[in-house]
Amino acid sequence: MFNYYGLDWAIFGLLIIHMWMLGNQWRSAWIVGIVIYILGLPMAYMMGSVASFIMNLMFIVLGTRAYIMWGKEA
Repeated sequence: MFNYYGLDWAIFGLLIIHMWMLGNQWRSAWIVGIVIYILGLPMAYMMGSVASFIMNLMFIVLGTRAYIMWGKEA
């Protein structure tokens, strides 16, 4: 149940919050998303999944870009 030191549970909880915030069009949702992807890095390492590690890195870049671009539109 805690094979990944609770990282999977933290990601799960934050993902629910992230999706709710995005649905309400809150710009700060992207910050929550970036935190999720940062937490995903050590979990991907523990799982030994290079693809998941790279995916989380790409999501960090895309989430950061979305946060910046959303600020320009406001």
